[in-house]
Amino acid sequence: MAQLEFNKRIVEEIQRTLPEGITLATVLLEALPLGKESVYRRLRGEVSFSLEETALLSRKFNFSMDKILNYHAENVSFNLDAHEPHFEVELYTHRLSVCINFFKKMTTYSDSEARYALNTLPFVFYLECPHLSRFQYFKWLHQLGKSSYNTSYNEVVIPPAIFELQKQFVREAQNINSSVLILDQNVFTSLQYDIEYFYQLQLISGEDLQMIKQEILDLIGYVEDIAESGTYSTGEKIFIYLSNINIEASYSHFQYADNQYAHLRLYGISGVDTQSAQSCEKQKEWIDSIRRHSTLISASGQVYRYEYFRKQRESVNSIGNIL
Repeated sequence: MAQLEFNKRIVEEIQRTLPEGITLATVLLEALPLGKESVYRRLRGEVSFSLEETALLSRKFNFSMDKILNYHAENVSFNLDAHEPHFEVELYTHRLSVCINFFKKMTTYSDSEARYALNTLPFVFYLECPHLSRFQYFKWLHQLGKSSYNTSYNEVVIPPAIFELQKQFVREAQNINSSVLILDQNVFTSLQYDIEYFYQLQLISGEDLQMIKQEILDLIGYVEDIAESGTYSTGEKIFIYLSNINIEASYSHFQYADNQYAHLRLYGISGVDTQSAQSCEKQKEWIDSIRRHSTLISASGQVYRYEYFRKQRESVNSIGNIL
């Protein structure tokens, strides 16, 4: 690959995530152990980014090196964002910021589209809920053994600055021009078992339990309103489906212009990402195959929609009635 073309691809991937008003040279100076002149020589294509520099930039700006190298073998590289031995606030903050900037970039294109097939609560809904997002983080800490076994829900705190980022994530995701959201039938009811488990362990108090329950009920009403209108509060279109088959994992696919991006949710609040064209197409095809076995409930399917949300409320209202 020609040196100028190689550098150009790296620059394009970084610019995809940059917020307005931030210059490329500034972020490269912060990200790489290089002086100003060395950075500009790379931007002009006079010097190629080294493999080490490319790896550093790939990690910081969340792009895949296989795309940069134009590698077309069957073995595809993925970026795993949960590989740190200990979860750090900085890592989560960075991850949120990268996603926010990516959504901002997407929404500048009129053909931006998101596809989701999910067997768990969508980030695009619950991240702006203070109790639910806190519970999911609390559960994640216990699952990965990153907190004491006796750490209670009340002891886990999401810093206000991060919660603001979570709300911004939701706002930007809901600005995507068109979204397809396919939900497993048990997305809401599965929460019942998780919450009751920690409640029985006495790691969630009765008061906190009631606040979590109420927030889930509010969220169900919010999602039902969106399903009825077929639009987010931003005015952008959303097509909500209920899957008639079990969804084994949570899949996401994003596209705009000639760009594609796929995400597979893993480990609670983490996941793997790829920009490999082949893998993204496979993810898109898989989500569309699930949609063929699903029922549209947004702006249609009134009876089916009513019955689904009625059952979700019934399940949530029973949380805590176990003793």
